[in-house]
Amino acid sequence: RIVPGVDLVVASGGGYMTDPFHFYALPILDTLGLAARAGRTTALLGQGLGPFDPDGVLWRRLRDVLPRVDQIHVRERRVGPGLLDTVGVAPERVFVTGDDAIPLAREFAPSSPGDALGVNIRRMGYAQIDQEILATLRATLARVAAAHRAPLLSLPVSVSPNEADHV
Repeated sequence: RIVPGVDLVVASGGGYMTDPFHFYALPILDTLGLAARAGRTTALLGQGLGPFDPDGVLWRRLRDVLPRVDQIHVRERRVGPGLLDTVGVAPERVFVTGDDAIPLAREFAPSSPGDALGVNIRRMGYAQIDQEILATLRATLARVAAAHRAPLLSLPVSVSPNEADHV
């Protein structure tokens, strides 16, 4: 049941709309679906989407719920809008807003830029980064860093004990 008097249901910020985090995504989709069926305004903000198994349970729920969500704000233009189109979301409901971390990074940026090339690679199982991909990334980053005479700098995004990027 939707709480009486609630006019707007919003799920904000996350990369949980993906098969590895289906246990987060499914309850959120259930709530959004219930709110939409009850005629409430619904929105998803700051979303990173995918990857998905097109035969999986999460994909079926996305196809059922997302076309009824009033607004979906995605972090990027390359993948999100296409995925949403594939599950039947009308283009006028999709907004590319970027990642909300970018303005925060700009706020705390030094007055003059540094000379390093910052890199973050999520090496958790759900990121599907195998040794071959890692070797290709290392070689490519080394070439780019050498070409620009820039040292590589590790940029941990997550310091959570379960998926620390700085290790």
